[in-house]
Amino acid sequence: SKGQTIVATVDAETLDFPVDPVVQLLDEKGNSVVDVDDTGKNRDVVISHTAKADGTYRLTVTDRYRRGSPRGWYRLTVRPDEPDFELT
Repeated sequence: SKGQTIVATVDAETLDFPVDPVVQLLDEKGNSVVDVDDTGKNRDVVISHTAKADGTYRLTVTDRYRRGSPRGWYRLTVRPDEPDFELT
């Protein structure tokens, strides 16, 4: 929904998998909204995006070097950007 912020993470290197993820967020028309290769010092990716319009978005994950293998795994997590704990 418009104004909603999501956080998407792709973990591969931290799980000791050889995938170098490239993540792309596409809008309903197929236009790239966000395109991220690496975040920080490792190959894993974190995206935080606030929707500018209502609609259906698509998240794609590919391997930068297009290497397929039985160890070509990754963990994708998509969640609303909201606190997951509270300090009192």
